Amino acid sequence: MTFEKILPTIRQDESAPASYPATPSGLSTKAEALDADMIWHRIEQYTAYRFSERAVIWTVEGDGLWEPPLAPVTITATDVWQDDAWAGIVLAPSPYGGLSLPGIGPFRFTATAGGMAVPAAVNEAFRRR
Repeated sequence: MTFEKILPTIRQDESAPASYPATPSGLSTKAEALDADMIWHRIEQYTAYRFSERAVIWTVEGDGLWEPPLAPVTITATDVWQDDAWAGIVLAPSPYGGLSLPGIGPFRFTATAGGMAVPAAVNEAFRRR
């Protein structure tokens, strides 16, 4: 039995979202005085989930399996560095999930991350901040 090597993300360039989700209800007076965007930013830094859409670009090197480190995500372009320039490439999905990268690369993935509904547990984490 063989398994694909799991590749690390070398670089992640993530844009700030145009706006964060609405502030949940039921906050204390002190909590309401805090900057809601700052709290959403901190919550997202501790999770792999993004609740507001934003652009993201990942750079990955190697031969093996790669999965986007954020969710939800829609990859809009995939490129490989070739002859001193980025060139579009179509990659096969891996039977283990993610994408199977053929060769060294580097590979660049342009995507939109975020846009999921905020789960009740995350709104509660915001309240407890």
